Amino acid sequence: MGIPYNCYCLDKNGLVTNDLNKGDLYISVSTVLKQEGKDLVGWALRTFGNEESPLKAYQAYMDKVSDLGSRIHAYVENDMKGTPIPDKDIQEDMLPAIESWEDFKAANKIEMVASEKIVYSSKWRVAGTVDLVVRLNDKLYVADFKTGGVYASAFTQMAAYKAFMCQEPKKKRIEGIEDADLLVLNLHRDGGSLDLHTLDSFNKGRVTIEDELGVFHSLRYIWYQRNCKVKKFEAVIKNMRDVLNSLEERFKEAFKL
Repeated sequence: MGIPYNCYCLDKNGLVTNDLNKGDLYISVSTVLKQEGKDLVGWALRTFGNEESPLKAYQAYMDKVSDLGSRIHAYVENDMKGTPIPDKDIQEDMLPAIESWEDFKAANKIEMVASEKIVYSSKWRVAGTVDLVVRLNDKLYVADFKTGGVYASAFTQMAAYKAFMCQEPKKKRIEGIEDADLLVLNLHRDGGSLDLHTLDSFNKGRVTIEDELGVFHSLRYIWYQRNCKVKKFEAVIKNMRDVLNSLEERFKEAFKL
């Protein structure tokens, strides 16, 4: 049996392996978050409904913005690592965002602590890849980089990543990660100032990291209930069942099921 596309297979050192005999399966955080889907149909119809081929127009738009976003992301990540992308690889459509990034750097002190870091919880059997851990103006953040819209799910995702990193052995743990806040760096594709969204500013102080982690566990429970009898997930499920049994009892009690 191969590795399901929405799973990580990690060895004992937390490194990705394609050998099921040398690693354990973990469901991905992004898959868990899909249990709370965003309905884009209305927006797509309003935007592309008058096109001759609405679906084709929508797909072409998404491909275009995804490609541009990926190139901007790569520029920023390499810049923060001190290995800038060669001038020949910088395309004209990237320039407005790059100018905004350079303005932001000039006005702030930002340091990359980690990027594209695979993190996981052997307790919860979930894994994911952290976009960034940064120190901005001397404060530590688990961060996400966006060139499009910012949604609440970004903070749910980062809350899970932070919890995973807090479970790491002390010798591997990023210093101060327990006190890190959550941050979205929103660099617009068409330029304009870079917007910073913390958990507090995004939710006007109404939601805590613990609340977001509770949302994550609720979605994880939903994923489990929908997939606990799916054969390809057996290797994940057998390790989640004991952990989630107590959560199931709490749900039943809370909702009198």
